[in-house]
Amino acid sequence: MDRRNEPRHPLTCYVEPIASPGQRQRHATTPMPQATVVNVSTGGVCLLFEEPVEPFSIMPCRFRFPSVPVSVPVLMEVRWIAPLTPGAGVFRIGLAFLC
Repeated sequence: MDRRNEPRHPLTCYVEPIASPGQRQRHATTPMPQATVVNVSTGGVCLLFEEPVEPFSIMPCRFRFPSVPVSVPVLMEVRWIAPLTPGAGVFRIGLAFLC
């Protein structure tokens, strides 16, 4: 059963997660991986990301839209996470926009 309330729309852009203090220490020598948007709705986005994240955690990010010179900060909540394929190290993550 599909629980979506809003239609999804394809979007090609990158999302840069903003590291929390604990993640900053872990990624001191390497940058946080970027995420790729799969689709977007009025309620949230689906991303491909190279790191697992905790469901229901708060994830501040910067959206990098094509042809826009500045990134857009957005606060989101992780709603679900699923491996893209077992053992691939890439995850589909569903995020809800927070106001």
